[in-house]
Amino acid sequence: NFPAWLSITVVHDGNDDVSRYAALFSDITERKETEERIRNLAYFDVLTGLPNRRLFGDRLTQALANARRPKLPLTLMVVDLDRFTRINDTLGHSGGDQVLEATAKRLKDMVREGDTVSRLSGCEFAVLVAEVQKAEDAIKLGQRVVEEVHGPMTVLGQELFVSSSVGVAVHPDDGDDADKLLKNAIAAAQQAKAVGGNGYKLYSSAMN
Repeated sequence: NFPAWLSITVVHDGNDDVSRYAALFSDITERKETEERIRNLAYFDVLTGLPNRRLFGDRLTQALANARRPKLPLTLMVVDLDRFTRINDTLGHSGGDQVLEATAKRLKDMVREGDTVSRLSGCEFAVLVAEVQKAEDAIKLGQRVVEEVHGPMTVLGQELFVSSSVGVAVHPDDGDDADKLLKNAIAAAQQAKAVGGNGYKLYSSAMN
């Protein structure tokens, strides 16, 4: 089977009556593949295959809309790799890319199917987890992310330990719309980085 474009033409006889129909099939596989590539470029990160910031924003907005009706909690974590510029300077961009790919895989492997992991930009990721009932559970998630990212990884034949700064924001207490929740999670990650990195911070209004 393949996608096809069907064009049907009516054929008339000498009395201008319909005598037959002529159908023309055109294989549009290449066109569909091109459309899919364009869609992927618009919504997915090329390096890691994760949803990009645009698609993540859409998913976050939809998740918040679904959570408001039954008042379900959501936890948003922003994961910012520490001293990533040093990794690029030491191992080159190919080494930096491998670190990003490995980090993306670790984050995807630790969440459930219905949760979302995104690469927001550069060395910054986001993790959206549904139905986390307590702040204590959100804190445990933040700690788990720090530990998962920090595990040893082999890059260009070298063993590395990459640390991260994780900011945790919980809906609805830390924001009831996508922009505010993301902004507050980023603020918490920046606070974690400011005190040395390799740790997490739960958002508080004092950060603003």
